Amino acid sequence: MEHSDQPLDSGMAPQSQTEDRLRITENIRLYWREASQWGMFFSILGFTYIGILITGIMLFGGYRVPGYSIVTLLLLGGIVFIPTWLMFQFGQNIRKALRDNDTAAASMGFTSLRRLYQLIGILVVFLLFLYVFLFLLGLLMVGSDI
Repeated sequence: MEHSDQPLDSGMAPQSQTEDRLRITENIRLYWREASQWGMFFSILGFTYIGILITGIMLFGGYRVPGYSIVTLLLLGGIVFIPTWLMFQFGQNIRKALRDNDTAAASMGFTSLRRLYQLIGILVVFLLFLYVFLFLLGLLMVGSDI
């Protein structure tokens, strides 16, 4: 056993400061490009859905459709618009970041993605509370019939 008085890490090379930094490999660039393409695809679908929704409201709005139906459809379009816009912003900014090596665009793209996930989280929590409320309301209605 030679050199037993040496520290345990004596044979290791010192780490350079560049090893602590994020390195964007070609695989990461490919994954970001693919994620931005999917974001653009889903945003195009969302915008198409909103366009069909608005066209339907305009076409059938004059045919004695109850006002609450139109308001409900407009509310639905507004709810769909926000995540669709965030997906569009993510796709556009990541595409620009990869094309131009633009760190600010990448930051804006991932900010849009973070906001999208926050919105989805809020909507899921809201829906869970709505389901619990409707379940309890259903129990009360069934209980009153007995």
